[in-house]
Amino acid sequence: MIAPPLTVETNNESTAKLDPARGGRAPVLKWLGVPYGQVGRWERPVTPKSWTEPLECLEFGAKFPQPESPAGDLQVRS
Repeated sequence: MIAPPLTVETNNESTAKLDPARGGRAPVLKWLGVPYGQVGRWERPVTPKSWTEPLECLEFGAKFPQPESPAGDLQVRS
């Protein structure tokens, strides 16, 4: 069962995701992909611009770019 997103008010209105309970645990509210800062290449981060529409925080943002590993997707298992 997937719970519908829940709207929550903070400093600016945002939409959080209610993750259902697993293993007898209580459900958890998740704010994913919240813009904590803006950064240009080779610059210090600055405070992000505020938003006027409700911010949907339902998915993670883009991954930080990293060089490819010479081992590819090789995983060591014991």
